[in-house]
Amino acid sequence: METRPLVLFDIGGVLLKLQYGGFYEAAAKASGRFSPEGFKKLYIASHLEEDALRGDIDAEEFYSGLQSLIESVSDIKGILKNAWDSPIEDMVRLKEEVYRSGAAVGLFSNMHAAAFDILSPKHPEIFNVFDLSFPVIFSHEVKSVKPDRGMYNAVASQFSPVVYVDDNEAYVKRGVVDYGWKGVVFTGEVDSSESLRAAQVHSSSPPTPRILYADTVSRVRAAFVEYGILK
Repeated sequence: METRPLVLFDIGGVLLKLQYGGFYEAAAKASGRFSPEGFKKLYIASHLEEDALRGDIDAEEFYSGLQSLIESVSDIKGILKNAWDSPIEDMVRLKEEVYRSGAAVGLFSNMHAAAFDILSPKHPEIFNVFDLSFPVIFSHEVKSVKPDRGMYNAVASQFSPVVYVDDNEAYVKRGVVDYGWKGVVFTGEVDSSESLRAAQVHSSSPPTPRILYADTVSRVRAAFVEYGILK
């Protein structure tokens, strides 16, 4: 049986602009006890987001935990919304172009249930993969966080080749080196204050074959052309 190519899109930093600094500022202001940097350190040390991303706690438990950190009767969802900005419109359009070219498109994201509950009604265009048979893989559902293998194992084997776009090189490298995928590292909208990114240890490494780097959406498209996804 002929296999269909698949392009997997990360969400934060690829289809959606992140602004975790705004979240830290809003939480610090609501608390009245921390600076934004002080709240960031507290939030990361709590492992609250990591627990939510892994599906160890649900959305309500996450909100309750965040409320405990802020120690203020506040609009918790309103504060959390400050972590996300707006869709990266050109990338959203490129996702549709990939689908119309005949390839499958999927979502492959470290995302917790609270984020999904807030973002999916507000930005349905980000979450649209056009066909219910295409993969939508969120960390809280598979209980595994990139770059753990559980996320990657969840991608169905009927697709080939798999091209994966993420703003985190380590995540892309896992798919390329261990699963034979092709990768695109998108650096145009990296948010260095993102909590999981800030908590991780990063080290430089030599270039990896089958990974292309793009600082604009047009260069992501050029990578898709090089990989034979688009013409």
